[in-house]
Amino acid sequence: MKEYKVVITQEVYDKLVEIALYIDSFNIYPAGLKYINALEKEIRTLSYRADTIPEMNWKPRKKLRKNTRRLLVKNHRFAVLFHTFQDYVIVDDIIPASMLLLN
Repeated sequence: MKEYKVVITQEVYDKLVEIALYIDSFNIYPAGLKYINALEKEIRTLSYRADTIPEMNWKPRKKLRKNTRRLLVKNHRFAVLFHTFQDYVIVDDIIPASMLLLN
């Protein structure tokens, strides 16, 4: 089984911070931080799971790379969009899973 190095783009980190701040806005600190840590832990599993996830066979409106794949995380609330390149898994975006149905 191939082992990848997971690269999370700055855009994705910014979205994770937004999610944490949104959760914390309900005065349930540190729930946002715990949630984001759990999300990031699931994203890191791509280091060994990336090959088992098939490429998306349809494309949402947003332009995506040809070999984009998706990982549903945290009870299917979020979709992590990523692609592989050589020995890297590059996480391109994280969106609410419901947006996959709208596109």
